[in-house]
Amino acid sequence: MTAAASGEALPWTAEIALRMRRLFLLKLVGTIAFTWLFFIGYFQLLRHPTQPPITMPLTALDLLIPFQPYTLAAYLSLWFYIGVAPGLQRNFAELVVFGLWEAALCLSGLAVFYILPTAVPTLPPGAWAPRMPPAAPPVMAPAAPEALTATPRTPITTPCSTLLACWAALLA
Repeated sequence: MTAAASGEALPWTAEIALRMRRLFLLKLVGTIAFTWLFFIGYFQLLRHPTQPPITMPLTALDLLIPFQPYTLAAYLSLWFYIGVAPGLQRNFAELVVFGLWEAALCLSGLAVFYILPTAVPTLPPGAWAPRMPPAAPPVMAPAAPEALTATPRTPITTPCSTLLACWAALLA
């Protein structure tokens, strides 16, 4: 008889492994479907706002911190950690409850953006250029992957920049 079947507590590493394996295919497909549906709504709202978007002002902190290409690893790690929470749900009932809360969170975020669409200001040419490395792509704003496809001051030549441009094309 195993520890799980006898009611004994499993070591935390075994418990995590068990949770991640249980209903794996459902969790995988469900996470992909939820993400896909959310981004359909999100990009639809970006392209077709219900009213003129409110341009968010730049803060001193925005101007102080330049675009750092190497920090995109943390941003792109979203595609890994987005599946952790559903993956850790113990059974189908917990997964359904989690899915309902996740759907409520996504819908409330989309509702706010539907009512109050926002945009980032257009930066003047070279606004952050003095602090950027020479081969860096143009400054990116959140939710604006098309910034990578704009004509940069210098060509995109580094492997990281090329990978980033491909990633932006996939998101568009």
